[in-house]
Amino acid sequence: MEKKPLTLAEVRDLIFERWARDQSALTPDQRRLFEYLAKFTKVRDPKAARRAVEVLMSEYDLSEEDAIQLVNVLPKTPDELRPFLFRSYPLLDEKAYKGILEVLKGLEEAEAPAEAEVEAEEAVEAQSEAAAQAEGEEAQEGPEEGEDSE
Repeated sequence: MEKKPLTLAEVRDLIFERWARDQSALTPDQRRLFEYLAKFTKVRDPKAARRAVEVLMSEYDLSEEDAIQLVNVLPKTPDELRPFLFRSYPLLDEKAYKGILEVLKGLEEAEAPAEAEVEAEEAVEAQSEAAAQAEGEEAQEGPEEGEDSE
């Protein structure tokens, strides 16, 4: 079996494809992973994320792991980017930093319209979960409330 590093977008795509249908059957660890990916994945399109990784690797000679980290974090300024690269790539100049940031900015701009749709979808999911929790709490609190009102 071959191991391959994945972007959060690729992991999210795999996980959501398999687990989104029946969230009630997830273990607590699976549910936490599902929630983490929903909240912290900045790039929703796994193909675009992989293309950006490939560009960063080919044009700037970054390792796959470093390119994936940049795609996952999406730094916006040279000051945010520098901590990820200064140790392993001390010879990168400002032109390279600007080029890397342009690749990452292209990912972010491509995500902007879809992000609103995803946020709306996640809000509906959160409301459904909250409603299910509230129903469960009401069922547990039901007899207690009756006792208090007497």
